[in-house]
Amino acid sequence: MWKGRLVKLIIWCVLGFVMVVSIAFSGKRHGDREINDLIINIDNQYQNHFIDAEDVKGLINAEDENYLLATDLAALDLKLLETRIMSNKFVADAEAYLDHRGNLIVTVEQSRPIARIFDPSGQDFYIDEEGDILPVSERYTARVMLIELEDPTSLLKGNLNNTELGARLFELIQTIDEDEFWKAQIAQIYVKKNAELQLFPQVTKQVVEFGLPDQIDQKLRKLMVFYKEILPVKGWNKYNTVSLKFENQIVCE
Repeated sequence: MWKGRLVKLIIWCVLGFVMVVSIAFSGKRHGDREINDLIINIDNQYQNHFIDAEDVKGLINAEDENYLLATDLAALDLKLLETRIMSNKFVADAEAYLDHRGNLIVTVEQSRPIARIFDPSGQDFYIDEEGDILPVSERYTARVMLIELEDPTSLLKGNLNNTELGARLFELIQTIDEDEFWKAQIAQIYVKKNAELQLFPQVTKQVVEFGLPDQIDQKLRKLMVFYKEILPVKGWNKYNTVSLKFENQIVCE
């Protein structure tokens, strides 16, 4: 009986040794493998074209032109790749992973601008759907609402939500962007030094005196009353301005 147990023990030891050697060999072989192919998928859900595959390759190889060519699969740092890609302001999210064939798959989600800060005396910027301030691009121009600032330094702090005025302005921008009617109707917002806003519509000629960026829903409801009930009766060119600044009133001049 003890001989049978000894034989079984020897067999299990041999099998264990073979398994360990196989795993070690497999790991070494995997470590020596190079990347088979680089596959880059860029999300153009909103038809933005701020970044392309060549830009992504450049970001991946930011510090070493041969980073991917010289790196085997075992040494590939996927988190580092994602960090490099995310360093581009037009990238909202990035994911890098390896498939079973040794292909490096990179998926990029672009930032989506919802407004453009227009500065006649300086540089323009975009505002994305998170409130981040993005540079403009020589490659692509997004057709979005314009924001003109009388005092640009008051809001350009990296993200509109970093200041109280910026956060309230961003709430208005989001509200307009998420509503099909207002998105088509409001072409530009002018921000005065005193933080009051003027809205410039696409179609009608009236300047909308919005006042401070507060009570947004109530003011937009009043503006809708002006468009639906007052203009059709009084005429589309009757007034030059409509003020929403006063509670429960629409003041037309």
